[in-house]
Amino acid sequence: MLKETGTATLVRLDLPPLSTDFVDGQVWNVIDYDNDGDLDAFLTNYANSVFNNLYRNNNGTYERMTEAQVGPIVSDFGLFLANLWGDFNNDGNIDCIVTRQGAPAFYYNNNGDGTFTRLDTTAVSQNAGGNFGATAGDYDNNGTLDLYMTGSTDSKGLFRNDLNNGNKWVKIKCTGGGPMTGLSNKSAIGTKVKAKATINGVSVWQYRDVLAQNSFNSMNMLNVHFGFGNASVIDSLIIIWPRGLREVFTNVALNNSYNATEGQGIVSGISNGSILSPDDFRLFQNYPNPFNPVTVISYELALGSFINLKVFDLIGKEIATLVNQKQPAGNYNVTFDGGGLSSGVYFYKLSAGDFSETKKMSLLK
Repeated sequence: MLKETGTATLVRLDLPPLSTDFVDGQVWNVIDYDNDGDLDAFLTNYANSVFNNLYRNNNGTYERMTEAQVGPIVSDFGLFLANLWGDFNNDGNIDCIVTRQGAPAFYYNNNGDGTFTRLDTTAVSQNAGGNFGATAGDYDNNGTLDLYMTGSTDSKGLFRNDLNNGNKWVKIKCTGGGPMTGLSNKSAIGTKVKAKATINGVSVWQYRDVLAQNSFNSMNMLNVHFGFGNASVIDSLIIIWPRGLREVFTNVALNNSYNATEGQGIVSGISNGSILSPDDFRLFQNYPNPFNPVTVISYELALGSFINLKVFDLIGKEIATLVNQKQPAGNYNVTFDGGGLSSGVYFYKLSAGDFSETKKMSLLK
């Protein structure tokens, strides 16, 4: 396991059992399978003597799950390749499809109580011949996730999801501003989306990432998909862009497809939604970082304040004052041009009333 340090370097972490279990690993996925707000992990193994591994995140430490805890998803045998996660029945719990070489795929239904049931009656599980990659997406735009599976001439195929159980859903296409604007990448890779709704009388948070790889030699659609069961509305929808900008929406209607464009403060098509003001003071990591020579520094103000934003070099010498004025509550982006500076590490500091925070950035020419 590697951790990104914020300075374009990676540090290896020895984090048992993730880094110590014996595996023949094929595909890792990080997902919040139990809807508790943190990212769990799942690994497929290509060896009949090694089961697939599901690791539950317990406040930053990981525990390998057993069959007694979660069911057959960690005890079935096979030459496993892809593991693909999505809410295929729109009940608010993320399910898993695992492909096997030379044998039909396994479909594991998330029961919503931390356990999984293997369903062998689906068309996916009865597809003879075995499959390799698998990718999910709503190709017919009916709100349910369809599936394409690669394999031999006989076993590859498109599986349309015609489930009509009345469960609610939402799809969101995220679009970043692109590097020429100093904003996040256009495809919004790395964007985090969180949604809270009341399902079966219980308030539930769900979490999704926009990823470029989440299956075996394949990937899902970039659109974020959520199922919401019998919920009547999304109470809160939070989009966190790769550069750190955080946008919050409330009272979002279900059974709709939306477009979210970074920094515009709207999700198009949401007529009954509203944007929340920031609830705290925040200074975000500049983007891009490292940069050459222009980068964007973003921050949020919970209250109107006199703002001071400055840049310093390694020895504490002031390089530039970017903001020195009173500003109302809201979200702000400031461009910093290091064209006249040498490559190296610099610091930027935001002061707003009693709030003060400093972050590091790297200029590489």
